[in-house]
Amino acid sequence: MNLSPNFSQKPPCKRKKLFACFNPKDLPKFHTGKLSSFVFGKTLNDIRDNHIAHLYFRIFAWSTKGSLYIIPNISQNSMQEGLKQTIMTDSAHGYVIYSPTISFENIAADAWQNFSECLKSSKIYGRLYDFHIEQDKYGVVAAVYSFIALLKENLTQFNSNLSSKSSKITNLTAKIIPIKEAEQFFNQHPIDSICRYYWQKMIHENIFYSLQREYQRESEAQNQFQKKKIQIDLKKEKNQQLTKDRRDQSIKLLNTTNKIGLFVGRFQPFHLGHLQVIKNALTQVKILKIGIGSSQYHSTPQNPFTYHERLQMIQAALEEADIPSQNIQVFPIPDKHNADLWVQTVFDIVGNFDIFFSNSAWTRQLFQKHGKAVAPLQKYEFEQFNGTFIRNCIKNGEQISNLVPTAVENYIKSNIKIFSKRFSFMRK
Repeated sequence: MNLSPNFSQKPPCKRKKLFACFNPKDLPKFHTGKLSSFVFGKTLNDIRDNHIAHLYFRIFAWSTKGSLYIIPNISQNSMQEGLKQTIMTDSAHGYVIYSPTISFENIAADAWQNFSECLKSSKIYGRLYDFHIEQDKYGVVAAVYSFIALLKENLTQFNSNLSSKSSKITNLTAKIIPIKEAEQFFNQHPIDSICRYYWQKMIHENIFYSLQREYQRESEAQNQFQKKKIQIDLKKEKNQQLTKDRRDQSIKLLNTTNKIGLFVGRFQPFHLGHLQVIKNALTQVKILKIGIGSSQYHSTPQNPFTYHERLQMIQAALEEADIPSQNIQVFPIPDKHNADLWVQTVFDIVGNFDIFFSNSAWTRQLFQKHGKAVAPLQKYEFEQFNGTFIRNCIKNGEQISNLVPTAVENYIKSNIKIFSKRFSFMRK
């Protein structure tokens, strides 16, 4: 387990792994969730010796009975040579491993794996708590993803697991602390100031009870999805109207619920993966609100189409798929370059909804953090059905007929002269 950047001890690096770093001027870009464009890799020695800004994670875990799981760290006391002091921290922490395709999904997966290896257990539910900046005494900046987790198991082996990993350090034990005893524990034991702040903040916010409610809601959403899911083959259904049996089944399912869903995407352009998510969503909700993200941007390689053009593509594709217009509402969602502000903007624009649909790990976590139920991931061939790939196909003059609905393909073809004049990378 990697030590916190707040502490000065430097354990030897057995292998020169690369860890995720960034330039502090790029901090605003974290809120987009698109990390691979500005994050780079450095070794731990480079980070420590050159004081490089880096990514870090923390996990704060709770049992279903309401206990905190707190692990220790070791700091070197510079005033007394050779004396080491046990300082309590969080439930797991570490530097973020770098990869050229780094994403929030990678960070979360690595964090949970580290957590499972440390506790010899796994979460039954977990999500992002916040994203914040920490700075050590040398002024080194860390961009920190904080997660919270709910554990079902009674981790009786919790202490021995940690002790066995640190057999050379005496009295190094983790603690399982009931909520009602937490404040007394904080007063009687040395604890990292940042971790103490977050534990106390979570207790004050009743995070444990929120996690229990979210876990229950998530379980119900999973069950509903499994019962009502209609499998869609993208290639087979591309040019087919819904059969009468499927249409009747969809109507029957819609009549069983009055729930409202939300699906947000940039739709640059609208493709068959998007259509699959919408079809599956409409087996669970009566009304689906569709948010067109980055609505203020156009005429760029990442956002070539205007909001109005994307709206027309969506409307044409849904009409072609025989999806009733009364079950769909579409809204423009502008970027705010601040994750929490963006989520609040979404709430302000679209109004109330019951469940959020997305395949983006980052946006899913943002809405979970704000108390919304999140539908299970919708599986499809992401390597093909994604905007970047399709835009590159358009750029290179390649066929997109197997990637987008026919209505979208026809719309692009009918306006290709306009697009070609506007974007030099688009070809006839």
